[in-house]
Amino acid sequence: MVQSSKKDQPIRPAKERKPKKKTQKELLIERAQLHVDHVGLKFGHKHYVFIAKLKQGELWALDYLSLESKGHVTPLFELGLPNKPFKKGAPTKSKPQHIEDSLELVKTQWTGLPFFLDLRHLAAKDAPPMPEDISRVFSCARAKQLAGVPVTSPLWPIICQDAIREVIQSDGRGMMLRLERGFFDSAEIVQTRVKSFLDLLGVDKEQVDILIDLSYQSQKSEVKKLARNYLQMLPDPERWRTVTVAVGCFPDSISDNQLEKWIPYERADWLGYVSVGGSGLKTKPRIPSYGDYGVRWYGRPGNGGRGPLPNLRYTASDVIWTRRGDAENGAMRSICQNLIKQPFFSKEDFSEGDKLIALKAASRETKNGSAFQWIEWCTNHHLELTFSQIQNLP
Repeated sequence: MVQSSKKDQPIRPAKERKPKKKTQKELLIERAQLHVDHVGLKFGHKHYVFIAKLKQGELWALDYLSLESKGHVTPLFELGLPNKPFKKGAPTKSKPQHIEDSLELVKTQWTGLPFFLDLRHLAAKDAPPMPEDISRVFSCARAKQLAGVPVTSPLWPIICQDAIREVIQSDGRGMMLRLERGFFDSAEIVQTRVKSFLDLLGVDKEQVDILIDLSYQSQKSEVKKLARNYLQMLPDPERWRTVTVAVGCFPDSISDNQLEKWIPYERADWLGYVSVGGSGLKTKPRIPSYGDYGVRWYGRPGNGGRGPLPNLRYTASDVIWTRRGDAENGAMRSICQNLIKQPFFSKEDFSEGDKLIALKAASRETKNGSAFQWIEWCTNHHLELTFSQIQNLP
């Protein structure tokens, strides 16, 4: 009997390796690198300025927008202080490390796209940011090649404005001037203040984005009245690079809301804006763009600690619906199951957030997940819906 040699044996194909599954972080980075036709630093009224806490939930929501939506959204990131650790006794992250990590989120999840950056919360309550922090933040942003536009307030002291002026000169992207209610005493005073401020910073109107910030308003009639009055006081409306009216409608807390019940909050921000911007604003030649705070409170971000009970904040055409559950596992799945049966649910293919809400409803997984995940879903849905509403304006 003739034995076959090894070289006579049939060659077996090498076992194919299954491709390694990508992590959530890798998927986020990959998506952020897709090409977006963004309109850039100069835009008209069919553009959306989303005022966002510089946190993971908001970055995820922005990253997973449709590419069309991304091209017409410019976030205004508010960088706050480092959160207190959830675990008792754990050290709080240092401010320099917090700045580095926060801007790395922008680099990897809003890659190459323009944004506004406000440091008003990077200091103790009611205090302006320290000049050295302004310099540190924008130096870090510069090193990461981020397209950030500095935001300043006329209420900040000269030493802060000096730091902002250095950023403007170094980066050449101009600045955003954030004007709040206390700024608008009369048209004459506003004009004098604006001229003095631009002279101080050495910029022309064409290099400046105006944000008229109405903060929190629960009545659309008040939004309409304030926006009209303040826009009338703004000098040379056509000369500014952009003009935006921003307002928030979401309350500072929903912790007293009844469990297992949908409770609506009127979108006074959007409805009030439509009565101004959507009407064509006949008294002025320029229609302002729209800005809001999404599904969060407009004020200072929370400082960490124990998270809220499971909840969703789901935006419909004229209200934001909220629903809270208890702390038991399965509560979030129950909320999602209830939501997809509601007539105001936009269907799972409307946005990435809606898709994940529908998946949670159909899942056997009972763990509730985390608060930042719920914000991701609801913010992503809110952004897509608001973008579509803006595009339907006349």
